[in-house]
Amino acid sequence: MRPMIPRLMIPAFMSSGLMISGLAIAGLSGCVDPYVGAIIHMNFNAQIPPNAAGSHYQLHFEVNGAAVPGARFKILDAVSQCGADQALVSVGLRVVQSYRLGLDQAAQCDDGRRLGQVDLTDLATGALIGGVRLDIGADLGEATAAFITVEADDDTDDRPADDYVVAAALGQGRDPDKLARLEATRDLCANDPEALGPGGCDEAALADPPIRRGVLLGSFLPLEGGPIWGEIAVVPAEDGATL
Repeated sequence: MRPMIPRLMIPAFMSSGLMISGLAIAGLSGCVDPYVGAIIHMNFNAQIPPNAAGSHYQLHFEVNGAAVPGARFKILDAVSQCGADQALVSVGLRVVQSYRLGLDQAAQCDDGRRLGQVDLTDLATGALIGGVRLDIGADLGEATAAFITVEADDDTDDRPADDYVVAAALGQGRDPDKLARLEATRDLCANDPEALGPGGCDEAALADPPIRRGVLLGSFLPLEGGPIWGEIAVVPAEDGATL
């Protein structure tokens, strides 16, 4: 029997109807004002659907109760949508492309717009490949959640659309969802040490994960329930950080 996992808390502004949009970008003026931004690392698994025609995804963050817009992107099939040679790419490869209004399909698929790819196991080598990296010129040091919406391709408004699909509670140094799962597993093992089979309730399996200092961590969970879509790591950065 698997442990019961608590449902993800919906960010406050999503439940209250507050739709405040703002991109906090520190001005650059000589050596006076420091640059403030963030480096974002994400991993998406096979649960994330490809974009329907005429739509794209947008990443947002909850900061001090307000929605801060992040990147717009599309999930595209490398072969059927972007014309890659199947003999040269992994079977089932889906690429993550930065989205901009007005681009034709060829321009949208250009390697220069590549943010990464959806995780998959390469059948030829057995290696796990994937990962997405992007930079955002916004102060995310106080971010408490990240979430993804589905946006129409002709939408130029940075405020989140109503079609929320996944959200991730963010924790300093540790993923709140993983901690909740770990606590549920500990409770299960306390009641039945054999519940998870050999090794499932060993001390190592129930130990706290290491703290990644200076990094906000979270897991993307569907708002309607179901398997996770992936994970996110946010590294707030100021002057001196390489973005």
